[in-house]
Amino acid sequence: MAVSRRTLRRIAAALMLSSSLTFASVALTGRAAAANELETFFSSAYTYCDAKLVASLWSIPIDEAKATIGRKILNGIGDAVPVILQEARLAYACEWADTPHTYSDAEKLAALWGLPDPYDAKLKVAKLYTQGRSAEVVAALGQAMPALSQPAGAGEAAAFTAFADSPYTYCDAKLVAGLWSISIEQAKVEIGQKIINGYGENVPGLLAAARESNACGWEDTGHSYEDAVTLAGIWGLKDPYDAKLKVAQYYTNGESAIVLAALAPR
Repeated sequence: MAVSRRTLRRIAAALMLSSSLTFASVALTGRAAAANELETFFSSAYTYCDAKLVASLWSIPIDEAKATIGRKILNGIGDAVPVILQEARLAYACEWADTPHTYSDAEKLAALWGLPDPYDAKLKVAKLYTQGRSAEVVAALGQAMPALSQPAGAGEAAAFTAFADSPYTYCDAKLVAGLWSISIEQAKVEIGQKIINGYGENVPGLLAAARESNACGWEDTGHSYEDAVTLAGIWGLKDPYDAKLKVAQYYTNGESAIVLAALAPR
């Protein structure tokens, strides 16, 4: 019996829909698996530094390296990870920016280890993390006495100045503060110190990690309600509230320049 063209079109449409649903199911399964791999990595003893070393060895993104480590643990071949890291450490190393520690931690460790400057403690911490000995740093911090409250020294003041002179914003400092559970003022010092000590190129990576679980609000941008009204008109938004949401997103993404350009006199 001959099949009409209409029937053939319906069959083709049904097949396309079935294929689309299959692809969507596969994509969802893939995302769930990736999330499980990342969760396994974060639950393990491995650090961001370890992931960075693997990423450098295999020329892959750090998040992919995290997922790879998690996948090996889930698949029962976690014993392979130390071997991979041993190879990576022969050619690559981590820096202070790749550790979760604060400037206050560096001060405490410098005193505990008898080092002349927090900068020397930062170098030692980076080396220990590179060697997979982060537990020694954590243990040392447990022994260290809390730093005495005191006014900002010359080094800290210089770090504040370096932050203020940089393109980074209050929002950026808030993101770092959220990532490391420190105050926003301390986060400004951390960013400034990295710039002063020649590790400024690591700040974007640090912020990328911070944006995975933290965000800024309108109140963190420093703009006024009048700015929101102006931007709503420029961007064709129906309400200044929508402009506020968009501005907060731009600042969270490190794209404050877009907002400033829109507000610039024409």
